[in-house]
Amino acid sequence: LLFEILNKLSTGQRKDLSTFIPMSSNHLNPKKEILWALLEKTAGKNPISERKFVELYLPTKERSNWERIKSNFLKTIRTYLIVKELEDHPADQSIILASIFKKNTFSRNLNKAMTNLHGALKKNSPHDELSSYRWYRYYENKVEQQRDTRKVVSELTLMTTALDNFYLENKLRVACEELNRSQIIDTSITSDKLSLLLDG
Repeated sequence: LLFEILNKLSTGQRKDLSTFIPMSSNHLNPKKEILWALLEKTAGKNPISERKFVELYLPTKERSNWERIKSNFLKTIRTYLIVKELEDHPADQSIILASIFKKNTFSRNLNKAMTNLHGALKKNSPHDELSSYRWYRYYENKVEQQRDTRKVVSELTLMTTALDNFYLENKLRVACEELNRSQIIDTSITSDKLSLLLDG
């Protein structure tokens, strides 16, 4: 698992990791010479195999700990990849932060996260399979913030609409994929599903 990821990291990702590892994983710092060697030797068109790396570059005294070292390094790389993915999705960042701030009752930070979330959603382009779900999470948090309000909360309706849209958009997407595959293998098992969805 570790070497599959390492073999496909770009040069930029390897540079990022060399900074990310010391900041995120104190338990990896004592092993950093091994990790730098891993990043270096798995780069290029002919990356080293795990067996060869252990044989040539892993100190004998560390070989009994190799599985644990790999596991810790893999966890850190996965965390790094998640962080990098979230950098491209500010709405998802705000959804996570809003959940954290709500759980810890950081009211002012929650309000700021909600403002950022709304701004990110308004800018979201193009519309993708998670856009309506993100709106649903936004309105869910708004409703939660107004839990003690005794008047009708308009966000409840908007929350329901966003959830319906998320379901219908993705149901249609899946139905189209099923129809496409059924045509490839010359069956008609999903055409009724698509018709029901479009008629419904």
